[in-house]
Amino acid sequence: MTEGADRSKSWPTADTVPFSDAKAHLSELADRVENEHDRILVTRNGRPSFVLMSVNDLESLEETLDIARDPDLMESISRSPDEAGRGERVRLRDHLTP
Repeated sequence: MTEGADRSKSWPTADTVPFSDAKAHLSELADRVENEHDRILVTRNGRPSFVLMSVNDLESLEETLDIARDPDLMESISRSPDEAGRGERVRLRDHLTP
């Protein structure tokens, strides 16, 4: 496997590994993504093909995207610093949609 972290423009924090190296070292890469929360960008013929990442990291990313897609929740979150600055307390459940 290639030592050092090649950086991809589209995945600046992911190590880049050729498919053949990923296949040869899949167990090691699985340990890295699961235990160290690394993302591994796998290339085929020098082009980005897919990403290896832990299930926990994927779920976290999906939750973040769900929040970002909820305009009411995003508005509520953006108001929070102003409300806190005025000493207003807001209950968490007031930020969540039913």
